[in-house]
Amino acid sequence: MAAVAAAAKRRSAMIADHGPSIIVRYPSSSALSLEAGSPETVHQRMRFAAFCLGRSRVQVYSARQDGGWPHLHLVSTPLRKGRRHARLVSLPGCRVVPDEKYGLVLYDLADRLVPPRLTSPDDFVYRAFELLAAEAFRATKGHELERVAW
Repeated sequence: MAAVAAAAKRRSAMIADHGPSIIVRYPSSSALSLEAGSPETVHQRMRFAAFCLGRSRVQVYSARQDGGWPHLHLVSTPLRKGRRHARLVSLPGCRVVPDEKYGLVLYDLADRLVPPRLTSPDDFVYRAFELLAAEAFRATKGHELERVAW
């Protein structure tokens, strides 16, 4: 998660030179540790980051079960006036796995119809930023957001 947050801060700074500023918060909240309630339940740890553009936000969270490698997920959380409950859309992001040559690598889980492909923190961040820009555009109906070439 730290590598993704670092890539997001680096890319956000590059984008800010040409358009709107994306705010990157890591950690965006305290890490969670979900205790196993029974022998069948697995203990799980979660960490969070947030990318904000205008009134829209994309949360990135990592979930890791005991003995497993983390999975990263994207959650679109639009902030619209007059709505009590925001619509949440969770998308699979990537899986972090060990690799003899590279140490840890990310495998993209975006397309479930093809085998996972090797990806990078930057690719993952661009996917999150694309989701963020689309949500910000929908939230403002395009009035407050100029088109940005990513």
